[in-house]
Amino acid sequence: MTATIKGIIPVMLTPFTEANAIDYASLEKLIEWYIANGADALFAVAQSSEMQFLSLDERVALARFVAKQAAGRVPVIASGHVSETREDQVAELTSIDFSEDIVAELERKVEIRRANDGVLSNRELATL
Repeated sequence: MTATIKGIIPVMLTPFTEANAIDYASLEKLIEWYIANGADALFAVAQSSEMQFLSLDERVALARFVAKQAAGRVPVIASGHVSETREDQVAELTSIDFSEDIVAELERKVEIRRANDGVLSNRELATL
């Protein structure tokens, strides 16, 4: 079953260390701040997350970290806008170990979810 996500959905910033690595300690604080201040979902990997500067491994790690920290309190959204083709976007997002709390959104409006049997499926979305 797919739930509708509505309400306050901040497009998260990604904090970095001086060495240009993801600052996970600061990210943890930011996640808690968003949730404490009423976020209904978190858009973890998006344009304002500086994802164009992150490798695929870093984008996957970022989405997983946010989902783990959110711990089911709010859904987490990850985006596949960096890859050029739809196929590459799907491949990128299937790299994330989706749980029921992570929703993937592609530029071409494809949603990917891990079904109860562990099989990935996708469907066209009319809207986000």
